[in-house]
Amino acid sequence: MKKLILIIFFFWISLSAIVSFLSPDSQSTLGYISMFFMLLLELFGLGILILRLRYFLKRRICLLILLWVIYILTLVFFTAEELKVDLREVLFWPSIFFLFYYLFRKDIQGELLKFFISKIPFLFLILVLIFISSKFLNPVSGSQVSASNVVFYVALMSPFFFLINNERKKIILFFLGYLCVLISLKRSALVFYSVILIMFYYYNYGKISVKNIPKSILVVFISLLFAISGFLFIENQTGNVITERISNISQDNGSGRFEIFDIVLDNFLDNKTFEEKFFGSGHDAVRKEGIVLENGIALSSHNDYLEVLYDYGYIGLFLYVLLIINFFRISLKVKKVNQHIFYCSISALIILVIMSFASHLVIYPSYFAFLVIPWALASAKI
Repeated sequence: MKKLILIIFFFWISLSAIVSFLSPDSQSTLGYISMFFMLLLELFGLGILILRLRYFLKRRICLLILLWVIYILTLVFFTAEELKVDLREVLFWPSIFFLFYYLFRKDIQGELLKFFISKIPFLFLILVLIFISSKFLNPVSGSQVSASNVVFYVALMSPFFFLINNERKKIILFFLGYLCVLISLKRSALVFYSVILIMFYYYNYGKISVKNIPKSILVVFISLLFAISGFLFIENQTGNVITERISNISQDNGSGRFEIFDIVLDNFLDNKTFEEKFFGSGHDAVRKEGIVLENGIALSSHNDYLEVLYDYGYIGLFLYVLLIINFFRISLKVKKVNQHIFYCSISALIILVIMSFASHLVIYPSYFAFLVIPWALASAKI
């Protein structure tokens, strides 16, 4: 049963990646199937939480997430126009955390974790194929932005690579992901993936010893050669788009993000009542209120901290920061137990911090689910 739950999760992630770049007309059947498996995972997590509530109440991080859930649920019940949709979205990542925490906590012999790790390369390759298909084979007009966003499914797999023991396999997976990130032209993904890649080399080859120096130099040299060659090739094929996008950050204000930040923050400070500032305006309120429009389409704040502040108020932001601090504390504690899990957990935290400033994760259940699993694993093993 436990392995079946993991298989369902892998299947849902793959299906979710496919649905994310299809046109609305094409999403009907696959979208409903994806939603069904999402609800199934959510029910598994909530069911375990309810049946084993005393078990979860013994851990500080579980208590904190439970407090977050109670607060957000209360807010949603008072503010939601589409209650079912909001409930499904706000409950998903806590459900995934409780589900995987319980599974890994009960996995005393480590057999389930071994099964999970063994399927990581397979899931990653599926996501890479989905990304390539969405980028180059997708016939739907105007879907290139959505196609590029599929790369986040690929890039968010990177923390799990630290769990793999096979060194060659890890290098191949990391660089395959690096090439996908370059092709996608997503700056936020390129930034956090580069940081994770540097962390990987430090973890594997940063420890200086007489025996390790020749191997470290050779691996780093070959890796740099492949990385630079891949970068130059993609630059040549795209007409120097990557360097232009990086150099134009100050000119385009991060694709208009700085302007979005100003609009959302000004609206929060000037137009919200004291109660709305303190308790929030409701889940995904920035987009629902339509305060930021691009070609008539409502956008989110593109910043998790600002999004949490606007949606869930000062209380929500306080709880959110408290969660991040506790995930960091857990990551440090698990270092004494398992180095692989430590790097997996801390890299997920690095992604959260970087992506939260440059983009958004918290309002996307599928993206955030990637990150809470390393923290659930770390929490379960300390």
